[in-house]
Amino acid sequence: AQRYITQLKSQINSLETELEEQRLQKQRTLVENEQLRMELEALRRRNTEHESIQTNFVEAE
Repeated sequence: AQRYITQLKSQINSLETELEEQRLQKQRTLVENEQLRMELEALRRRNTEHESIQTNFVEAE
């Protein structure tokens, strides 16, 4: 019975470690997702600005 309890404790520790690793990975993924979202917004703004400049340039011709 003692050996069984030791095995269960070992499994619990292993699962807790795995869970913590998954939490950290999720946090890193959320941060990366936010960075990519901000980068996409900046690219869209730049694209809109360039389209506006191009439209003004074509109209000026």
